[in-house]
Amino acid sequence: RERGLDAVLGVVCGYAALLAPLVVLIGQLALFHVMLVRRGLTTYEYILAEQRRELDDLTAAKAEGPGRVICGPCAPRREADDGEVELSERGAAAAPRLAAGPVVRADDTI
Repeated sequence: RERGLDAVLGVVCGYAALLAPLVVLIGQLALFHVMLVRRGLTTYEYILAEQRRELDDLTAAKAEGPGRVICGPCAPRREADDGEVELSERGAAAAPRLAAGPVVRADDTI
């Protein structure tokens, strides 16, 4: 009888060990969507706002001085000698959607 109880206890503990991280991840996703609802945003609008913020950060960093490597969450970029921001080969492979986008110059208005 003890073996059967140990087996059931082992299965329950294994199930709990798998379930706990899933509950945490689903809770994080739920809290993220509560935040979006409170701000009145859709997920797509949130993503666009984050990309816009990243572009603003890139433009501000570019205005600080030439020749710096600018790293963002999407892809590393390097400023060329002619003032254009280019994706490195690694960045182009990691984020092809940025490679096809417009080139940002320090004097461009957004």
